Amino acid sequence: MRELRRGGALRKSLAPRLQAGAASRTGEAGELAGLGAFVLVIIIAFLVLPGLSVAGPTAQAELQAAAGMRTAMAAIAEELAARGLSIDPTSDPLGSGLIGLSWSGLTSTLGSLEAKRSAAQPATAALLVRLLVRAGARPGDTVAIDSSASFPGFAIASLIAAKELGITTIFIASAGSSTWGANRPEFSLADMVGALSRRGILDGRVDAVSPGGALDRGLDLEPDALARVLDRAVAGGARLLSSGTLDEAIGLRRAFIDGLRGDSRLAAIVSIGGNLASTGPGDVLAGRSGILWPRDFPAGKAPGRGLVQSFLAEGIPVIRLIDVKDLSASYGLPWDPDSWPSDPGLPARLPAAWVFLFATLALASGFLTRRFANIILYKYIATAGSSGNP
Repeated sequence: MRELRRGGALRKSLAPRLQAGAASRTGEAGELAGLGAFVLVIIIAFLVLPGLSVAGPTAQAELQAAAGMRTAMAAIAEELAARGLSIDPTSDPLGSGLIGLSWSGLTSTLGSLEAKRSAAQPATAALLVRLLVRAGARPGDTVAIDSSASFPGFAIASLIAAKELGITTIFIASAGSSTWGANRPEFSLADMVGALSRRGILDGRVDAVSPGGALDRGLDLEPDALARVLDRAVAGGARLLSSGTLDEAIGLRRAFIDGLRGDSRLAAIVSIGGNLASTGPGDVLAGRSGILWPRDFPAGKAPGRGLVQSFLAEGIPVIRLIDVKDLSASYGLPWDPDSWPSDPGLPARLPAAWVFLFATLALASGFLTRRFANIILYKYIATAGSSGNP
């Protein structure tokens, strides 16, 4: 009897230690279970999210613009054939008609053939719809497009997207181009836009033309080829922006846009290629593509003194299209595609609310699993301990 009492006393003295050990083991098990649930939800998210089809607010407009771009490229191919010009199947295997020559009298510098092909596809018009809407452009607004001839794909896609969104355009084209751009003296960027406007594919037209090239004066271009391009553009109704200095060229562009927009809301500027009058001399905006917001620069003042900086200082966003690889990585524009998909819509980014939902679910599942495991294990240990009491 005395021994039984001693045993009971011993168990009572050890009970706090046993309960503490049990609680510790219970807590560790709960934490492991919670961590496992958290990891499981994260794995499921990574497996499920990439396969989700998320239709963005501009999805329908993007598809319609892409279809319009396909129509425009087919018309360009017809215009080339009518002028006795051919499409090189080596440099332009998909037959966009928007890939120029390796060199000509309108060539100012070297360019990437892959980048030019990436800009000349239906999905480019879808991208421009998305960028214009994201920049705040609405039906009835005005957008100024300042384009060198280096990326005719971007230039025409901008006009197609503006038409789809009901936006008025002020279009300024330069004659100078890098290699593989719109550098055919017989069929310039201004000629392309004019042909598409006459066919009713574009609502916009070439409002002004400039030489482009060195200092936007065409100093590095072949004079006769440049003169023929500018003369045809002026005959088609474009105003010639001719200047003696780069600062004068920048001022002429700004004054022309301000005069033509009148009282309408200028929602954004689209800057295509590397015309010096657009961004000014030097690589002050090197590596910057996509939407440039005034808030991205101190006091809204971007470095340099070009047209882009002028409008940013006014609080107007700029869509800059020059680094095609960056645009491809940032927005899903196919890089130098082998074919054009029947559905050229761009991948939509998952809404932030969905990301927050999955993160909350993962944390909540980990917490609840830990609590549930703690309760079950604690009850089990408590039951096992009580069954051993005398």
